[in-house]
Amino acid sequence: MPLDPLAKRGFKSALAYERGRPGYPPEAMHRLVSELGLHGSSRVVDLAAGTGQLSRALAPLVGSVVAIEPSEAMREVLVHRVPAAELLAGEAERLPLADRSVDAVVVGEAFHWFQGEAALGEMARVLRAGGGIALLWNVPVAAEPPSPAELDAVLEHHRVASVSDNRRYGSGLWRRAFAKDGYFAPLSSACAEHVQHLDREGFVAQIASWSYIAALPEPGRQTVLDLAFDLAPNSCAITFRTDLYWTRKR
Repeated sequence: MPLDPLAKRGFKSALAYERGRPGYPPEAMHRLVSELGLHGSSRVVDLAAGTGQLSRALAPLVGSVVAIEPSEAMREVLVHRVPAAELLAGEAERLPLADRSVDAVVVGEAFHWFQGEAALGEMARVLRAGGGIALLWNVPVAAEPPSPAELDAVLEHHRVASVSDNRRYGSGLWRRAFAKDGYFAPLSSACAEHVQHLDREGFVAQIASWSYIAALPEPGRQTVLDLAFDLAPNSCAITFRTDLYWTRKR
């Protein structure tokens, strides 16, 4: 389905997320499947699924995907992008699933926003014996051409003003929930690189999808995006390092 009808219904932020966010490299996905012992009959949750980037990568590798996402706008895009997924409204701290009903819970770009201990308790509840969880984050490491310094300064100002350390992946504070948790074995990790190619509109869409930009009140948000469009290259290649963490239920 074309995305234009969705845009007319006011789903601009979800559409920006869909267009601008990078996917996940096959190397990381195959490692995830191998480490969690998943196969063609596994039932896997994509938690905080957004518009389905991770669901799309999981679908060919497992038996079924349950995409759980609190945002109606994100779900509206996801249902058209990954029609094979079972789509549910819900949050990490209150999963809309029965006890011991899934083989894995996978989270892309979101665990640092959860109430970690409550979320881990819910994951342990819904996982079957031997089930596991995997967390992924995409970290930009290089861009060609480099992002304009003037734009970087504006974005960093808004990031610092809006996002506390305990809500940033890079702070590592999200790990505290695992230190207190008794449900899961210690985390293991791996990483893989991949490249995303964007045109000018895609570059701006990626910025628009970041939480601290999406949350800006108007007209401030549009001012930032107009500046991004004016300074953006006609095309660019962004190299990401995908950090993958996994563990299994004790």
